[in-house]
Amino acid sequence: MVLELPFEMEFILSLTYRCNLNCSMCTQYGEGFKQQATDDMTVEQWEAFFESVSDVNPKPKMLLMGGEPLLYKDFEKLFALTQKHGFNVQIVTNGVLLDRYLEQIAKTNTTITISLDGLEQTHDSIRNRKGTFKKVMENIDKIEAHQKAGSKIELCINCVMLPDNVDELSEFLQFIQKKNIKTLTFQHLQFSSPELNKHTDTQWMKRLNKPYAGGLIPPKHYKIDKNYVEKLTKAIDSLKDVCKTTAFIFPALEDEEIENYYLDKNLDEIRTGRICTTPWVNPTIHSNGDVSNCIGNIIGNINQEDFWTIWNNEKANSLRQTLCQNGKFTICAKCCNFYKGNFIYAPATLLRINNKLLSLPDEINFIKSSKNGVFILDKYRDKTSENATPVIPLETFTPASVRNLQKTETIVAKFSELKGA
Repeated sequence: MVLELPFEMEFILSLTYRCNLNCSMCTQYGEGFKQQATDDMTVEQWEAFFESVSDVNPKPKMLLMGGEPLLYKDFEKLFALTQKHGFNVQIVTNGVLLDRYLEQIAKTNTTITISLDGLEQTHDSIRNRKGTFKKVMENIDKIEAHQKAGSKIELCINCVMLPDNVDELSEFLQFIQKKNIKTLTFQHLQFSSPELNKHTDTQWMKRLNKPYAGGLIPPKHYKIDKNYVEKLTKAIDSLKDVCKTTAFIFPALEDEEIENYYLDKNLDEIRTGRICTTPWVNPTIHSNGDVSNCIGNIIGNINQEDFWTIWNNEKANSLRQTLCQNGKFTICAKCCNFYKGNFIYAPATLLRINNKLLSLPDEINFIKSSKNGVFILDKYRDKTSENATPVIPLETFTPASVRNLQKTETIVAKFSELKGA
C-alpha cells in the first residue's frame, strides 16, 4: 500500500563519518560533536531501509552525505540502489573523489553539491590540504563535459562565509559563476559556544528530561565580533553587484538578525513564530543506522526497528510536542536547519484562529509561517480522511498577497492566536 504524504520528505543519509579532509569550520569534528556513529552500515542494510521507505508518494529525496559520502566503501552499489527505487538524489561532497563515480552518476539526473569555500589559496587553507582546489576544479570541468554530452546531472556550489574568505567573496563569485552551475549558495557559518551549549543542556533537561547531545562548535576558534559582522554585511551587499547567476544567502537573515546571529544577542527573539520542520520531514540516518530528528537527538536504529515505527515513537514525538507547546530552543536560531522551509507544526486537534475553530486531520499538521509569526493556511483540494480538510503551505508572501488571500478561503492568523482547543 502506498503511503500518501502531503509533502516531500528529505532523508539525510550520513553514509560514513570518515573524511579525507579536515575543514576548519566543520562542526562534525569540533569539540561539541564527535563521531557519534563510527560503524558504516552494509549495502544490504541500506537496501532494507530503502525498501521500507520506497512505497511513499511523493518519493522521498535522498541526500547522500557524510563525512565524505564518496568514501563509503560500496558507494557504487548503494547509488545504484537509490536509482533502482526511483529516489531523487543529491550528493553533497567536497568534490575531490568525484571522478571515481562520475561515469555512473552522469547517467542519472542527480544533483551534485560541491563545497567550495574560496579561490585556490583560501580554499586549500580552509581544507587544510594543498591541491584540493585544483582537483575539485578538474572534476567540475568533467561534470561540464558530461553536461555538454547530454547528461542531466546538475551542479550546485555551497560556499560557507568565514573570516578566512570574507574579503574575496565577490572575486570568488565572479570566478565560479562562469561555470555551468544551477545554484550557488553562500552559507552563514553554523556555530555555537560552550556557554550556549550549556544553556541548551539546561533547556533540554527541563523540557525533555535528558541532556543536549548536539554541538555546533567548529574545531577552529574564529574571532567573531561587531567589526566582522560589519565586514560580512558589506561583503554580502557587494555580491549583489556582480552576481549573474542564481545565488542565495542561507540562511536569508534580515539585516537586524545578522548581528544577533553572530554575536549571540537576543537569540530567543529571532523568528519567534517559526518552528523547525526537521523533526517532521528531515530524518537523518547515521552511518550505524541510528535515526535522529534533530542534531544529537537519537530516536532509534533502523537495524532494530522499522523506520516508520521509529519516526512516530515517543522519543520523536516528545521533541515535536515541546516545540509546538513551548516554541524553539535558543540554539535553534544558530542552526541552519531551523531556516529550511517555512512551515510550522500545528496540533492535530483543533486550533483557535481569529476566534474560529479549525479542525486538522492527524495526517496533516503543517501551516505556513513567516519570520514575524504570521501564518497562512490554505485548504488542500483532496481530502485524506473523512470530513477532514488538510492544509498545504503556500509560497513566500507579501502584505499585498495576504490582503488578496483574505478574500478567499485562506485564513491568516498570528502566532499568539494559535492555541490547542
